[in-house]
Amino acid sequence: MDSRTPIADKPRLVFALLYAAGRFVPVPLVDDLVREEIALRAVVAATEAAGRAVPRRHLTPLAAPASGCLRGCLGLVPRLLLAIVLFPIRKLVNLLLFFRHFCRDVVEIVVLGRLVERALARGEIDPALDEATQRAQATLLRAALDRALDHTDLSILGAAFRAALGPLRGVMLAGISALRVVYHGPEGAPAPGSGPINETSSRLERAFDQPEVRALVEGLDAKIDAALAELRAPR
Repeated sequence: MDSRTPIADKPRLVFALLYAAGRFVPVPLVDDLVREEIALRAVVAATEAAGRAVPRRHLTPLAAPASGCLRGCLGLVPRLLLAIVLFPIRKLVNLLLFFRHFCRDVVEIVVLGRLVERALARGEIDPALDEATQRAQATLLRAALDRALDHTDLSILGAAFRAALGPLRGVMLAGISALRVVYHGPEGAPAPGSGPINETSSRLERAFDQPEVRALVEGLDAKIDAALAELRAPR
């Protein structure tokens, strides 16, 4: 991608902020469903921005890591019970590791959108593909993304985001407020207009334009493509 273009535009960063805020939805299981929905909307928005609308159900594997996939586990009572029992612990961990999770969540949505753009260009996401084929491709793309994120040190984002955003309490309050708008409004994310969510996305946009952050994101792009090649290689 052209290095002169923004590494992450405002609409995508709004989705990223909503995705991070979803960790603090105070209802077991609903928090994961909210985050999957936001990720899926970000994926669909990326296809629509490229003029290549693909049915949502074809793209759902892209919305959650393979270890998450809550939508596919709703019929498994033991897993549901375990998720409910562990819910308070998960929320405590989210609070203790708040900034680390925030950095990962934001960069995850940014690189996911970029991955969708590259996959569209390569024909790995295509409205002409049947549902089974497209879902299989989406599953591979998501696995490559997770592998790349798991093997990348994201600590460099900490200093950049702290400098750009300051205290994150207000950022998350704005994100949680915006989540209410999303779930009581039309499909998509709040338009980047005015208000706290817009101000925060503008600050994040500048943070992503820093050379070290741009290099990290572009390095993740390369790692994802390498992971895809490994996953597709004959065993």
